[in-house]
Amino acid sequence: MINYLKGRILYSQENLISLDVGGIGFEVFLNPKTLAKINQKKEIELFITTCLKKEKISLYGFLDRLEKNLFELFINKISGIGPKTALLILDLGVNKITNAIRNADTTTFGQVPRLSKKMAQKIIIELKNQLGSLKELDLRDKSTKEQEAINALLNLGFEEWQVIKAINQLDVNNLNLQNIIKLSMKFISQNE
Repeated sequence: MINYLKGRILYSQENLISLDVGGIGFEVFLNPKTLAKINQKKEIELFITTCLKKEKISLYGFLDRLEKNLFELFINKISGIGPKTALLILDLGVNKITNAIRNADTTTFGQVPRLSKKMAQKIIIELKNQLGSLKELDLRDKSTKEQEAINALLNLGFEEWQVIKAINQLDVNNLNLQNIIKLSMKFISQNE
């Protein structure tokens, strides 16, 4: 099972790219926001979900683990949501999706093509208990230092999903609190 790829983009089209990894081309499906973010980059790193359907293997790529984990929740927990629809839902953004689920807001999901109000209600019902908060999507236990950094960054006005994504990119064991905050802020500003 492929769960991570790093390589050079050979070409991109509507909702997929061809990624050259050591001379082997992988076709990877992306949501439109991710495709727009990586369009200017020559080399990228993607977290991958591998889906098997009948005799076809499809790869779906994400810039961070939170998106990947949310995508997997959609396709594994909600009957009627396939990978292509889950990618369209993810185009809303992790923060918007989790807020919609927490607040039982079906209108947010109404922005997704091919997603009925009934399916939006099903998503909310099925995922509300499992999701709880973004912390459940991030399976690592946070140290006191990490939690202090998260709280400080949230108090500075950053979104929870941005903060967790930034901190997950760092080797926090070798950093003090001030450097965690500083490097997280730099990461967030570079990835907006």
